Amino acid sequence: MTIWSASLPLPRISRLTLLIKETEFVSSSGVVGGDVLECDVGLPECPANQAKKFLTGKGNCDKNLILLKVFQKYGIECEDDNVADAINLNMIGRALLGWTPVSNDMQRAVLADLSKPPKAKGTRKKSKAA
Repeated sequence: MTIWSASLPLPRISRLTLLIKETEFVSSSGVVGGDVLECDVGLPECPANQAKKFLTGKGNCDKNLILLKVFQKYGIECEDDNVADAINLNMIGRALLGWTPVSNDMQRAVLADLSKPPKAKGTRKKSKAA
């Protein structure tokens, strides 16, 4: 079984279990829209603030802190913040699948949010005019 992060090019693999991507991720080649749908896998979206909260406990932080925390928590040193984001998304996916335990309430809250079914588009409640 393989977990892949949308921050990296899509590998050619035979069995994809879960693909997790940052909500803001846009594929210039259309890879996410095409090849992933053929894999018939779940495609949860992870807002950047949720990914940061999972790693650091805060919803917003500097990219340098992301690099530091990826090293501290996962033991992986990287110089590129996109690679650090991909590693963190991989770890979130592993936790969603139950492959790795979560270590704090903040991580549990992020996983709970990501496990909720996505809201259908156009279902926002209209506010009553005063």
